[in-house]
Amino acid sequence: MAETVQASQQDGHFNESIVNEEILEDMKKNRIDHMKYLPDMEQLEESDVMDQVISAMNAYDYDKYTEADVRRALAHDNRTPEDFKALLSPAALPLLEEIAQAARIETRKHFGNSICMFTPIYIANYCENYCIYCGFNCHNKIRRAQLNADEIEKEMAAIAETGLQEILILTGESKTKSNVEYIGKACEIARKYFKVVGLEVYPMNSDEYAYLHKCGADYVTVFQETYNSDKYETLHLAGHKRIFPYRLNTQERALKGGMRGVGFAALLGLDDFRKDAFATGYHAYLLQRKYPHAEIAFSCPRLRPIINNDRINPKDVHEPQLLQVVCAYRLFMPFASITVSTRECARVRDNLVNIAATKISAGVSTGIGSHVEDIEPNRGRVMPKISIIIPAYNVGKYIEECLESARNQTLKDIEIVVVNDGSTDNTGDVIAQEASKDSRIHVVTNHPNMGTHRTRMAGAEAATGEYSFFLDGDDALKPDMCEQLVQELSLHPADVLHFGITVVGANELLDSEREAFEANNNASTQDAVGDDIIRDIFDESRGYKVDWRVTQRLYKTSVLKQAFAAMTKERLGRSQDGYECFVVSAFAKTYHSCKHCRGYIYYYGRGISGTSTISAEKYAQYCHHFKADFDAAYDFADTQHSEMLRACAQGFQRKATEILSNDWKIRVPENEKLSAAQSMSDVFGPAIAGREIYRFVRDDAYEKLSGKTALLPNDRLNNWFGIANSFEVLPSHEDTDSLRFHEMKRIATSHMLDLVTQSEQAEQIERYNNQRVRLFVTTHKNVNRFESDIMQPVQVGLHEGSYRFPWAFHDDEGENISDRNPRYCELTTQYWAWKNVDADYYGFCHYRRYFDFSETVHEENAFGEIMDDYIDARAAKEYGLDDKNIEQIVRQYDVITTPFGDLTKIIDKHGTPRALWEAAPLLHDDDLLRCYRILCKMYPDYKEDADAFFKGNKACFCNMFIMKKEIFFDYCSWMFPILEEFDKNTNYSAYSKEALRTPGHLSERLLNIYLMHHKRIGSNWKFKELQCVHFTNPEPAEELKPLDVFDKPIVPVVFAADDNYVPQLTTTVYSAMKNADPTYFYDVVVLQRNIAWDKQERLRDFFKQFPNMSLRFTNVERELSGYDLSTNNAHISIETYYRFLIQKLLPFYDKVLYLDSDIVINGDISKLYNTDLQGKLLGAIRDIDFLANLNVKHGKRMGYAKNVLKMKNPYDYFQAGVLVLNTKAMRERYTIKQWLTYASNPAFIYNDQDVLNAHCEGEVLYLPWEWNVVHDCGGRVGNLFVQAPHDIYDAYMKSRNNPQIIHYAGFQKPWTDPDCDFASIYWRYARETPFYERLLKRVVKATAPSKPVVESVKPPRAIGEDNAIRRIIDPIMPIGSRRRAVAKAIGRAVRGRE
Repeated sequence: MAETVQASQQDGHFNESIVNEEILEDMKKNRIDHMKYLPDMEQLEESDVMDQVISAMNAYDYDKYTEADVRRALAHDNRTPEDFKALLSPAALPLLEEIAQAARIETRKHFGNSICMFTPIYIANYCENYCIYCGFNCHNKIRRAQLNADEIEKEMAAIAETGLQEILILTGESKTKSNVEYIGKACEIARKYFKVVGLEVYPMNSDEYAYLHKCGADYVTVFQETYNSDKYETLHLAGHKRIFPYRLNTQERALKGGMRGVGFAALLGLDDFRKDAFATGYHAYLLQRKYPHAEIAFSCPRLRPIINNDRINPKDVHEPQLLQVVCAYRLFMPFASITVSTRECARVRDNLVNIAATKISAGVSTGIGSHVEDIEPNRGRVMPKISIIIPAYNVGKYIEECLESARNQTLKDIEIVVVNDGSTDNTGDVIAQEASKDSRIHVVTNHPNMGTHRTRMAGAEAATGEYSFFLDGDDALKPDMCEQLVQELSLHPADVLHFGITVVGANELLDSEREAFEANNNASTQDAVGDDIIRDIFDESRGYKVDWRVTQRLYKTSVLKQAFAAMTKERLGRSQDGYECFVVSAFAKTYHSCKHCRGYIYYYGRGISGTSTISAEKYAQYCHHFKADFDAAYDFADTQHSEMLRACAQGFQRKATEILSNDWKIRVPENEKLSAAQSMSDVFGPAIAGREIYRFVRDDAYEKLSGKTALLPNDRLNNWFGIANSFEVLPSHEDTDSLRFHEMKRIATSHMLDLVTQSEQAEQIERYNNQRVRLFVTTHKNVNRFESDIMQPVQVGLHEGSYRFPWAFHDDEGENISDRNPRYCELTTQYWAWKNVDADYYGFCHYRRYFDFSETVHEENAFGEIMDDYIDARAAKEYGLDDKNIEQIVRQYDVITTPFGDLTKIIDKHGTPRALWEAAPLLHDDDLLRCYRILCKMYPDYKEDADAFFKGNKACFCNMFIMKKEIFFDYCSWMFPILEEFDKNTNYSAYSKEALRTPGHLSERLLNIYLMHHKRIGSNWKFKELQCVHFTNPEPAEELKPLDVFDKPIVPVVFAADDNYVPQLTTTVYSAMKNADPTYFYDVVVLQRNIAWDKQERLRDFFKQFPNMSLRFTNVERELSGYDLSTNNAHISIETYYRFLIQKLLPFYDKVLYLDSDIVINGDISKLYNTDLQGKLLGAIRDIDFLANLNVKHGKRMGYAKNVLKMKNPYDYFQAGVLVLNTKAMRERYTIKQWLTYASNPAFIYNDQDVLNAHCEGEVLYLPWEWNVVHDCGGRVGNLFVQAPHDIYDAYMKSRNNPQIIHYAGFQKPWTDPDCDFASIYWRYARETPFYERLLKRVVKATAPSKPVVESVKPPRAIGEDNAIRRIIDPIMPIGSRRRAVAKAIGRAVRGRE
């Protein structure tokens, strides 16, 4: 039996929650062969039906069927088993609509529109079987019962009154408790009331079926569950049901016993549902052929979530597959009855009945004897329709109104149960007075006060109505409340009826609060059955669709009593409604929503409702109350042994904690919030308390972000954020509360940082607006900016959906021409400033081009620009880009531009502006001419200046200038009309991207003409020319952020590579992930400078196959700028230095795994990463190559290690291709600048490796050799490594037998020498990567033989090159022509050469 348990566990079908040592011991003792009949079981020796069914099922390969097979099956009038197989195949799903139409036609042909209704009656629920997927199995501790003959008679009489004419008797599978005679008696009783009697009981022998048929039974249904005997064995561990062949042959024994009909069913989802459905249909098909008189029926149950069996993980059968099976049954067996389960929702049932089903159950109740109420305790007294239960405690001011509203109900068939919970005011007197007026009022008194929960419990125990609801003593009812509920019940009978409320504000409650509360509680909800009732309320994944207000529901009293009997007797707190609703909903089978019934009058603000202020001390009490309620919910779930209920209990806790936390936000004074938060933490733990407060930070910060509201220093949000940050919660990937805390903290912190940034930027914008000298920097992307209030960024190129930089002005605000940006370029900034900004000076430059305000004349390139790399403090100082200097220079002049360069010397030396335009390949010459004509027409006095400009050799470019306000306004008034006229007369439809920017290019020329004109006419402006600085890298440095991963521990892995090494990098990373532990998340970071974007994208796409990794590329160009880095070894690239940057680039990791890209990884790198470094700077493997060189006779390596590297013990030298870095310690010890300075030492052989060895000696943890096994390069294992210290050599040789990482260090690589050591392992990974062909190409190139260059010697020509006759022959007979070839052949023949 242990093997059976193990098999079930592996198969995902084992529910450990119902197995204990006692059960396991019993299973070991009583294990029986599931294929061997027991002594009392009848064997049908002559029947081969089972063998035929199992053989056909095993041979059924549904994947081989095609659409053509399905259409062929549909075309047939009488369908064969082969057609049935096609209809069940996956190929049939796309044709489901056609199949359903065919099934509907077949159903109507044989059954018309009639639907047969029946009801099941459960007369016992004892079971002797152990089926691990079933809630009724013999080891489940549920209430067992059995009706006697009188009780069966009552039940059947009650059912018969409904008009139903068919009954199905169910007993549970216990022959001991429900013997054949007992079932026979039930059949005899049933025959008195019903025309058709069916049985769904344990399998029997044919003589027993004959007896039951004589007693009145007509047909037998048996669920085979699954036809896979191996799976069947793992699911049915004990009892008669374990015997597979006996159960499978049940229908045939029943037919032999004289039964009129038999029913077949497999529980779809226990195993491969297509094979089980086929076996079911084929089984029925064979028996009908053998017993033609037999009536055949199918049931189509599918496995649904079951309490106590959450671990089953069934193979789900969704609605399309269920419809496919039902339709296949109908088309294969047209005359068969098909029953649809009431477990299916109404929508599914209705659709199936409309298509293929012919039978449906009604009035289903799985309780024993639940079709009639037990009237004995109330004999002589008529049961009222509704009990109104009123808990009352110190409600003397309101209880009279409450009771009067109940007494005055238009429905008189009620009782009023008032429970006085030890009131200390006049509540008891008022109740007694009202009770004396109306005999329907029954008073229950608690001594002493018991609390609301126990008071409701007492009321439920005392209630005698068919239905009950709770009415708080300070609320009231509209007169027709109960009448409305009864009317709704007549239309929609249910265990729970969820009604609406009318809210009346009390205690000066704001009307907006009242309206919001009423709208929330009257929101419509969906009807539900079974587990969906409780899950819709408490399942967090469903979004808490339904509230849990106990006083807003009408309950079937029998369900209410059952629920309260199972509840805790302890006093509960404020969230007791949630707990009580939790338990009642667990017992309820049907739920109906009728929010339009709003006869309950709720006084919002009385009692503890509303938003009145509470102290921190009171809030602490609330926390303890809620905790008691949560504990009670968990206890109930545990008593039911249900993981589903436990998950709902957790959902209840989380939602209720949010409600409790809302009181912290709204009702606790700000100066007491810290104390209240600490109380919440003391009760629920810092993870839960902290998460809730971070939630408020998140929401309020986001609201301010959305409304662009600044964060003020005294804002309460700062206090909340400080309180939340005071909670310390260690990250844990197993603790859900920890994960939720850190996720909420991350989001809240991000919003707060954004809010702080937004507030700072709002202040910055305000400072911008206060400037009188304003230099606008046009940008369309995120760039670095100088620390300046004068240089002000303006974002252009905006469209719907664009991200709007909060640190910039936007050219689509105010009066603007932003939509023209694709043509006008930076002119949209100029237009925006002209129309919307007030200043003394207006200046314009670009995100990568700035004015040089320094006094230094800097060297320019061929385009007249100073070239620099980064926008930073150094550049600001170099070019005088500080506000004081800028304003001082600007105010000295009227106009500042870039230099008027000599076009005979710069920009390809075209000489004139016209020639420069005409040389531009993408600009149209006609556009320049048309603009010139427009200019001359609109402003004739500028013609002379335009001519001079186009014929001259001087010009300034880039549209960079600074002007006094009046000059700038005049310039815009002059320039924009010219461009508008040009625009109006230009068709841009065929223009290229660059040509589309023609108006921008034209404006550069117009600026020159405008300035030349005013110089010519003597406008007396003071001009200044400033050099232009062009920054090649204006974008911000890439900044890696922590990953948003909290459900798995993270392993950060860093590689360094260039564009050429991408194939090798891919192979290395792929080998790592193929062998990586999937319970970890791998943050793979590639440090690079030139890997092409398309290769990066290709890699990202390739590695999407590993959901537990991220792949990030970061450019380290900026970090390395300023260092003269080179290597002293031909086989080592500059990328080797990148590892020194890790401590800075990944500041959020204290430990990082660094790996070279010329390795393959056979082991799980999480094990390597998890090495305890014991405080050392790094973990590494000794370098056997270096250590062997130390021992070479007359070698220089020992002297190098001691004298250059200054190593105390050269035999500690390690290989740096595999490193576990303690980045936290490295940050504390060395700066990046120090590392790179050390690495620039020209005396080092292996620059990076030597640096690490020289500066980390004594701070290294030496790792097992298996983690960096260098391959045999050039025969060094036998020639060199043998000279290493003997223990080192032995350890290395041993590691070669089980290499976790193979390192192809040296000049021989698998992609240059495919026969090198360990190459086969490398190619095993490489061939599965997208760069495999590139690696092969490199192999071909590296191994191609060198061909000697052979000088070709041409034979002497018959007619020399200079011979005069060639001038005659060549035109007539060209070289290579057929005519020339014939002439050559004749000549050779004449001369005797052929």
